Amino acid sequence: MSKFPYNHLFPGPELTVAISGPHVQVLESKTSNIRHSTVSNDVTRQKLVGFGSIRCAAVDQAFQYLVTTTDKVLRVWQLDGLQILSEREVPKKATCIRITNDATNIIVSDKFGDIFRFPLIVSPEHCKTVSEDSSKGNPTSSPKASSSELLMGHASLLTTFILTADEKFIISADRDEHIRVSWYPEAYVIESFCLGHQKFVSALHIPPSDTARLVSGGGDPTLKIWDWMSGKLEFELDIHDAVMPYVKVKPPRRKHRSEGEDDGEDDDLSARQRRKEQKKPKKSRSNADQEEPADGELEPKTVGEREGDAMAVDFSERSAPPEEPILALHKIDSLQSTQGRLLIFSAVGATALFYCTFPSTSLPSPEIYHVNLEVPVIDFIIAPDEDIIVLLDGNWDLGDGQPSLASPRSMVRSLTLLDNQLVDRDAHRHSALLTALNSAALLNATPEVLSTLDIYTALNTLPKWLSKSQEDGTSETGDGKGKGSAPSNLKALGRMKRKQAMIAVAAGHPLQEAEAPEGGVDEAAGPSVETRDAKKPRSDAPSQGGHKMEIDSAACTSIVEGS
Repeated sequence: MSKFPYNHLFPGPELTVAISGPHVQVLESKTSNIRHSTVSNDVTRQKLVGFGSIRCAAVDQAFQYLVTTTDKVLRVWQLDGLQILSEREVPKKATCIRITNDATNIIVSDKFGDIFRFPLIVSPEHCKTVSEDSSKGNPTSSPKASSSELLMGHASLLTTFILTADEKFIISADRDEHIRVSWYPEAYVIESFCLGHQKFVSALHIPPSDTARLVSGGGDPTLKIWDWMSGKLEFELDIHDAVMPYVKVKPPRRKHRSEGEDDGEDDDLSARQRRKEQKKPKKSRSNADQEEPADGELEPKTVGEREGDAMAVDFSERSAPPEEPILALHKIDSLQSTQGRLLIFSAVGATALFYCTFPSTSLPSPEIYHVNLEVPVIDFIIAPDEDIIVLLDGNWDLGDGQPSLASPRSMVRSLTLLDNQLVDRDAHRHSALLTALNSAALLNATPEVLSTLDIYTALNTLPKWLSKSQEDGTSETGDGKGKGSAPSNLKALGRMKRKQAMIAVAAGHPLQEAEAPEGGVDEAAGPSVETRDAKKPRSDAPSQGGHKMEIDSAACTSIVEGS
């Protein structure tokens, strides 16, 4: 029978937390004994299965608390006993969660482009009962009811974010190629932008050994290394030719809404649309034909085309995904050891783990190496002893691209740095833990359940599938002066103007009069550009060429709408 692969793994000195589908297990790291499991608790098991697979998870540094998100539910667990301390509903599906160093707050980003802050421990009055109806896209409580605080927002799907080691800055990335550096928790103050990606950004990493650098990647054929304080691009590492031969998983065909497919990014929106359609009186065929627009006339806007519906997607003219594999980086990390410093990264659907020596501006581009693991890599974790634990999709059958019904391969393997190279050495320090994770801790799953897991969803949701009329067009950014192919709709035009304005501000050029909102920016939103130098002591290191920007969220919205 098929087994659940591991979505997330958190190895610690004493405990290891393993997450498989909707279930959580706590193992003893040294003896590999299973101390707690949601499978053995009937009430918890039924509740978790009803909400689907765990999408995001985080553990605090002391290994006392676990935070998980399933669909639109945020759960806080106490690892001692694996008890649920609180359940709170979030407005949209989460894309990334972090726990602050002091274990007092949870930072959550969602598909609507917002980042919220929740207290880790809350009083019972702030924990509303979560019903199974919320798993269908109908939350019954608001973020305010969950004692949350909105920190910041992007205009498109927010893919990932990280906090700096001192937690004075939050760096966020989105599907529209933007990387934004903001203060934390005063996230309305923008320190800089790191602009230069041509496709979505899905992975961010600050090396602990060089905290002034940021490594980013996503759909571009290169990794980019930035001085994130100033937003200056320092190095680009070409990874396309090294990675693409090992990307074996292709995105499934994306159906039209008429075929019943919804990627989950706008559940509430689609529900409102269905209710609206049900209330409309049905028109006769003759009347419908008479009301069709003539050639050259614009049809009324659909829900997916309304300005402000940032997450709405219209599939009516979307082309099917290409036959070629798609590059989408999943994770970037670094390993500092006595043998040197390595940059390690993985791609969604790739059967290998990739690494190289950390790039330097004074040296040529390093050679990229790989460890071929034969089945797709789901995630990798650098353990406290500097070994690398790799989570694999052992059910995957590379022959027909479907989950295999045969006995699964290993779901977890361990790599060790030897002579500055990663080698596969399963039978050593983690042998007992690996044996348990590949045997006793594996949970049974049917092929139908496995097909619902979100392992490769990024291949479908992160790329922008262009309509057939757009496939031959140029970049939506154009040349910055309105040249190039015209955007196909108002939403694309607004995105293009917003990006041009952001690039101009990051380069130190004031917005043109035509780009500024009517009446200008409210002075109450913050001090003007001339007074930003007064904020320099807020940074640990002085910014060189960077521009500090304090902008109220309402002012940002007015700038975008005015453009």
